[in-house]
Amino acid sequence: MYFLGRLLLVGIFLGSAFGKIGDFAGTAAYMKSAGMTTATEVFLVGAIILLLLGGLSVLFRFHLKIGVLLLLIFLIPATIIFHNDFGNQIQMIMFLKNISI
Repeated sequence: MYFLGRLLLVGIFLGSAFGKIGDFAGTAAYMKSAGMTTATEVFLVGAIILLLLGGLSVLFRFHLKIGVLLLLIFLIPATIIFHNDFGNQIQMIMFLKNISI
């Protein structure tokens, strides 16, 4: 039962990682449009690595605390940089989702 809960939670992060991998150029363009013009691709690769390693770590409880820390390292700047338009309902929901996690 605990594994199912972890799977559902981690599905958010792993799905995000695979989405970024599948549309790398589109994600990089989105990041640039949000103001991340310096080393965008490097930050994107870093985000993918954090999402994959952190997500798999939490899913399989392998160095669980480190996995949670990796996901926090991703979530905090992503929330601040990309989900700060509180006039946009979707961005507000994304902000609240990230904060609640």
